[in-house]
Amino acid sequence: MHVLTAKWIPPNERSKFVTAYLGSSVGIAVFYPFFGYIMHWGSWVWVYHFCGILGTVWWFGWLFFVYDSPAQHPRISESEVRYIEKSLGASVQSAAAVGTPWKAILLSRPVWMNVIAQWGGIWGLFTLMTQAPTYFRVIHNWNIRATGILSGLPHLMRMIFAYVFSLFADYLLKTEKMSRTNIRKLATAICCIVKGLVVVALAYFGHNSTAAIVYLTVATMFHGAVSSGPLASIVDIAPNFAGIVLGISGMIGVLPGFISPYIVGVLTLGNQTFESWKHVFLICAAMLIGSGVLYVLFAESTLQKWNDYSSRVDDKELMQLTKDDLVKPKVELDKTDVNVTKGEEDGEGGGEREGEEGAKEKVQKLSG
Repeated sequence: MHVLTAKWIPPNERSKFVTAYLGSSVGIAVFYPFFGYIMHWGSWVWVYHFCGILGTVWWFGWLFFVYDSPAQHPRISESEVRYIEKSLGASVQSAAAVGTPWKAILLSRPVWMNVIAQWGGIWGLFTLMTQAPTYFRVIHNWNIRATGILSGLPHLMRMIFAYVFSLFADYLLKTEKMSRTNIRKLATAICCIVKGLVVVALAYFGHNSTAAIVYLTVATMFHGAVSSGPLASIVDIAPNFAGIVLGISGMIGVLPGFISPYIVGVLTLGNQTFESWKHVFLICAAMLIGSGVLYVLFAESTLQKWNDYSSRVDDKELMQLTKDDLVKPKVELDKTDVNVTKGEEDGEGGGEREGEEGAKEKVQKLSG
């Protein structure tokens, strides 16, 4: 998706578009309650049938509507193509015959700050998203239908907040009231630090079921700012390599998806008490706040030098030109040496012939 974002979306509109990535929140909000009723009245097997059918229909829609770039789309207007290409400027270029700058990417501080922010954010999201139904069912004794409805509500709020905040972030960018880096830091502070503080409140004051669902909803809602924070920043720093950087971030960021449930199992298996769940939420809060603080202190969202294809092509041409300049004088010097040597040989041979002809003339004169 980040490859398409880099080629399709003007820089000052990325926050709003990246919010579409959070469509999973809409799915959870809508279908958690629906699946709760399916499992109550029928079999859990139908949940998977339904997801498989819906996913297949979506795939056909993707094949018909989605194209790699505006220039390849058969139904887009010329004016829109010009607008997009003008907005992107030189930040996005056609692939050149140069390799991926792996060393520059892996040593890039902005890349790793985005990875760290994603790590913390996903840890918090996975803990609240996948463990919330168990928490409410076991600690607050909710049935499967109530759990489905109230577990889906936080994700609906997440999507709404993400959209509203993305409009605000893009407004700040277009009016230049804040720098791109500071906007991404503000968004990350909300989706990590503020969310972490709310999770701390959930850990200590979640005895009451109403308070628990309020804290859970607010915490998940604040995570919606991620679309205007580290998710958008990945495209900001390297649109030509956004897919690769997102792949690195996703590879590392997905690890909390199985580390967090394992820790929950260690802390709560056979010990389903409020105290054990408090430790789960405190660990989650530590991950969120720690990653958010690091991002605010050390991140930046400026276009990185290694993103530029043309400069790297120019560097290769310069290196080749320098190499040719070093080789060419040597070749010319060798040719000069050969010519000089040949000239000397010709001169010596000519002298010998003149000497022989002079001797013959003297012999003829004496004979005569």
